[in-house]
Amino acid sequence: MIALAFFAAAGGYLLRDSQDLEQEWSHCVDNAGGYDVQYPSDWSTAAGELACRFFEPEPFSVPPDSDFGGTALEALPQEQPFDEALASMIDTRYAKTEIRQQVTIGGHRGFRLELVSTGEGLNAQGTRTYGYLLRRDGGGAIVIQTTAQPGESLRHRSVVDHAASTITFFEPAPVAVSGFPESVAQTHAALLAAAEGHDEQALEALIEPDEFRYTFGENVPGGALAFWRSIEEQTGTDPIDTLARVLRLPYVLSQGIFVWPFAYDKEPGEMSEYERSLLGDLLPEGESGVGYLGWRAGIRPDGRWVFFIAGD
Repeated sequence: MIALAFFAAAGGYLLRDSQDLEQEWSHCVDNAGGYDVQYPSDWSTAAGELACRFFEPEPFSVPPDSDFGGTALEALPQEQPFDEALASMIDTRYAKTEIRQQVTIGGHRGFRLELVSTGEGLNAQGTRTYGYLLRRDGGGAIVIQTTAQPGESLRHRSVVDHAASTITFFEPAPVAVSGFPESVAQTHAALLAAAEGHDEQALEALIEPDEFRYTFGENVPGGALAFWRSIEEQTGTDPIDTLARVLRLPYVLSQGIFVWPFAYDKEPGEMSEYERSLLGDLLPEGESGVGYLGWRAGIRPDGRWVFFIAGD
């Protein structure tokens, strides 16, 4: 029997399995969307501009020019104001509302909703969604939800509950995102997709052997990929998975190179608790008085991937 834990929220509650409380979680920061949400560390998120919007337990890709949706976890900023978004979601032409409960999470009011599609909208009849519509400062909104196709059960309720409880908002920074040169944006998207899919061939195709740095020691036979495999064998941590985590964090422009994560040029004492929480275990234990020495990836303005390295 699974133990259950209740978390108080004004006007309602969050219900989570104790098993999920033991789950390891990672941050996903959407600079353009202006939010930070946590998701299970062993799950994958979409690549490129859709990162931090869609999440699945297994690697996946989004078909271009498609009305994509219905993943195990979604964080979807709404173009409509909160009240209009709510009215649209509970419109009886398109959905039957089975749960509509007021909640307050992290100071943000909203609703916990469970809806069943009538088949008149984009979803097939019987499609079930469960999640939260939360109000942002200024009247905006975000939906955090999971979807089950007709005849399927909602298997990820507790994941959505936890993700909703972790959401934090900040002022969107479109300049930081659109400030990429196109060449950098293309390389970043290609790297993230390859790392998410653990596609070693795609990663190797992006490496220029004469310039790329992966170790402060001597190069090893087999190059970067062989080196990363040896690290996984020695430590149990896969650098390719770490690369995906790093590339989903904010970046910094340092000496003309776009570097992930943002901590690259920061001293540990300069980072806030929030920034340290974003890094999590990427921040080596015991770091004190020295710059960030965890894994970091660098891309030149012309799109060349020039390093993915850790240590000093």
